[in-house]
Amino acid sequence: MRIICLAALLLSCVANAKTLEDRVGFGLSYHHFNATTALSLRYFPSNYLSANFVFGFTTDASKSTTIGIKLARNLNLEENMNFYAGLSGYVLSAKDAAGAQTTGVEFDALLGAEFFLQGLPHLGFQFEAGVALQSMQAVVFKSVGGGFAGAGIHYYF
Repeated sequence: MRIICLAALLLSCVANAKTLEDRVGFGLSYHHFNATTALSLRYFPSNYLSANFVFGFTTDASKSTTIGIKLARNLNLEENMNFYAGLSGYVLSAKDAAGAQTTGVEFDALLGAEFFLQGLPHLGFQFEAGVALQSMQAVVFKSVGGGFAGAGIHYYF
């Protein structure tokens, strides 16, 4: 009898994962390069794959610009949270200490999660962490986020 009750309880708690197939999200992502916030467009061609296009700039003394793409694969789909692994590549531009404009590239490998609040099914909050290889004036290997993590928010249509 206990086994039947346990089976009935487990079967009644089946939850579907957040479906993002063929959806586009627009929002902001925090990029660790010179603490630049970037405009972000995220597209899911399938429920497990996504492409994220970012463009960010600042007109302060560093005059930095970030443009790039991130490809991610969902590893685990929960009811209101998706865990993913991703690779990204960026073209970076900024003024150096002498005032000359320099350009370079950055490649990231990261793990992240995107979660959705119960009453806001179209708004996704991202957190990710990983490692980056950046080449501007010198090759630098660092953690993503300049400290530990990056973040983003997208509204899905």
